[in-house]
Amino acid sequence: MGYSKPSIDEFLLPIVKELVELELGILIEKAWFKFFLLFVVADKPARALLLNMKLASSFYGCLKCEIKGVSVPYGRGTHVIFKDEKKEATIRNKINYKANLDSSLKFSKEYKGIKGNCLLNKLKYFCPVVSCNIDLMHSIYLGVCKMLFFYWFSASATSTYSLKLKLIELNNKIGKMRPPGYVQQAPRKLDDYNKWRSHEFMNFFLFFAIPLFRDIMPNNYFQHLLLLIIPLEKLVSKNINRSELPVIDEMLNKFVTDAETLYDIHFYTSGVHELLHLVACTIEIGPMNDTCCYQFEELNRKVTRFIKGQDLVGDEFIKSWTISKNLGLHIFNYYLEDDDDNSFVVYIKSHFKIRSSNLKKKRETVGNFLKFGRIIKIDKDKLAIILEKISELLNKDLDLIETEISFVVNIKLNNILYNTIENKTKFSNFVICYNNNFGLIEKIFKLDENVYFFVRRLLFLNCSTFNNFFVHMQSKFCFYSITRSFFLIKESEIAATKKHFMFQLENNICLLTTFTSNHLFS
Repeated sequence: MGYSKPSIDEFLLPIVKELVELELGILIEKAWFKFFLLFVVADKPARALLLNMKLASSFYGCLKCEIKGVSVPYGRGTHVIFKDEKKEATIRNKINYKANLDSSLKFSKEYKGIKGNCLLNKLKYFCPVVSCNIDLMHSIYLGVCKMLFFYWFSASATSTYSLKLKLIELNNKIGKMRPPGYVQQAPRKLDDYNKWRSHEFMNFFLFFAIPLFRDIMPNNYFQHLLLLIIPLEKLVSKNINRSELPVIDEMLNKFVTDAETLYDIHFYTSGVHELLHLVACTIEIGPMNDTCCYQFEELNRKVTRFIKGQDLVGDEFIKSWTISKNLGLHIFNYYLEDDDDNSFVVYIKSHFKIRSSNLKKKRETVGNFLKFGRIIKIDKDKLAIILEKISELLNKDLDLIETEISFVVNIKLNNILYNTIENKTKFSNFVICYNNNFGLIEKIFKLDENVYFFVRRLLFLNCSTFNNFFVHMQSKFCFYSITRSFFLIKESEIAATKKHFMFQLENNICLLTTFTSNHLFS
């Protein structure tokens, strides 16, 4: 007999009963515990199942308001769009949720998206439409952002929004973009977007889209795109300025309103509609970065790799996990360090250790752990010019420097990699900022047992990356000039440097963003 998958209520019932029996209504007054228990995030199908509501693609499918979708012809069938021209949709709250739930129970059918009671309602401080957040990962990046890619690269090439005919140019341009290490994955070809994962769409819109489309996309479409990118930058920044939230809400509203003119009516999917609620969710629940599904993405991927069959999923996972754990423990307990020449032992040690592959997590280090790359030689003519400038910056005798200096290809400080502009890999770990001074690491050298960065200075020009209707809400991308002046960063100062993303344009001009993503989802 096959394995019968339990319903979500059957799964949660023991947990909720235990919470009710423990009378956590008293303990929940502690602020941290209250916050932990009140807010839920899930992808749309799981959210609908968990809250016992209609799917997001159904009439009254919005979690946050009572907008009624409209069925329109699409392909060989129909689909539901959410277009609220008069913006009269009632925002859901505890009061109208209770009224809609009562109507649903009274008539034993769905009412305004509410199918019936959900088990989490037994929790004293929980309300499904208030305590559940919109998920950036699935709704925005895998929803809205991926749909934009469909319009640009999969729709008819005769459409005004299509970029199909410029695909080769765009792929060549994006191939030259080299992000810093915290981005973790270099951009793939745009025509392979169906294979992209959610964090690739996130990185694309936060880092690559503006320098990539700036001179290629028609200006009206680029201006429209900025209405999405700039709010995303602001809403997932490390520090959110509350005074900017009303303007961000206006920008997202304009993005949604103008979409039909630039694209078509089918653009109004549930994900696009949910953009209208992002600012309200940020105010009520907190930064979108703190409550989204990215934190669980890595764990889900690891769990699904254990499962191959279609039934007895729980048994298969427990068996595979137990074998893996015991095999790892056996290797670590019974094999010595000198057995590392055994390829089987090496494989088990490297793959079965319990660890996280999330490189954004903070590492505990004692002091400043410094690791040097290989030493390199420099052409004599170039070396003479470099040594002369270093001598001026250090105020030291040139002959003394020449005999003691050695140049290295890169260094790692507390597992953070820095290299020079001569680095040819897909990642550029040489664009840095120290004490509000931006620059490119030309050379890394050791002198008198100290390590230095020899940095070419970048000069700020202007920030012209903004939507014409919201000139004061500027993107973090700014224009800089690559100068002929230099400065040094000493070993004691290296830990205070921050890496950034830059794309060089023509005539020693570059676009650089001060946005960093190493604080996201960690």
